[in-house]
Amino acid sequence: KFRIFPAGTYFELLNLCLTDFSHYNVDIACHLCETCGPMLYRSSEHAVRMGNLLDILWRMKSVKNLEPRHNDLVETAYFSSRPSNARKHKKRGPVREYARQRLYAELTRSNYEWTLSQLRKLPWNEVDFEEYMIRKILKVERFRFGSLNLISQLLSGIAKHRQSFGVTLIDSLLESIRTGLEVVDSRNSQRRMAEIRLLGEFCNVQYIDARVVFETLYLLITFGHHEYALSIDPSSTDCDPPGDFFRIRLVCELLHTCAPHFRSGVQSKRLHV
Repeated sequence: KFRIFPAGTYFELLNLCLTDFSHYNVDIACHLCETCGPMLYRSSEHAVRMGNLLDILWRMKSVKNLEPRHNDLVETAYFSSRPSNARKHKKRGPVREYARQRLYAELTRSNYEWTLSQLRKLPWNEVDFEEYMIRKILKVERFRFGSLNLISQLLSGIAKHRQSFGVTLIDSLLESIRTGLEVVDSRNSQRRMAEIRLLGEFCNVQYIDARVVFETLYLLITFGHHEYALSIDPSSTDCDPPGDFFRIRLVCELLHTCAPHFRSGVQSKRLHV
């Protein structure tokens, strides 16, 4: 990978192992394929040669009477080097590619104004462009968690000139939070936490009303806990299993994010209630 060991020597070693494909040579060949195979197979310079050697490796598995352990090693080495479900690179237009790059780029105080001006210049009136941007923004886990405050300012700055964009974005964010409560999946934990943080930051920059935050807090605490079901069995809800405390983390994160906004005034009294 770092060009310290020449690829030609690697192919010679793999060829020697395939010539006498038995005993320890099987282990060595499979180990070589697992460690360097994926990189060489994706390299335009060595893809054809690596593909031919992988074909030979697979034929050897059928021809030779290998042990079950060696059969498993060959299959693992082959499919790790040549995955059957390789991801295809999405083709995007230059404008959308630039918009995506600006959106996910590292945002700081120094480049905030420039980034905002660049995003405002994008063709928001084009068909499906606004929907495309909202889809990318809702992949909140791709943003830096510490920069969500600047992200909220950036998006509210765009929404001042694109009212429909702001309304659709907040509606979609709230819908995504509710969907996370309905479908409990630990793989989405990072996204759910980032969504709650972004919602709190929108409140801090006064883009959404505090009422939205209180309604979300109420939803996080009570969703799925129906009075009738709880009267029969307190642990009967599937949306909030007894051993899952992730909702508590979401509530705490939202309160922690909005704490500066609720320190005084009417909202502080409402929060205590």
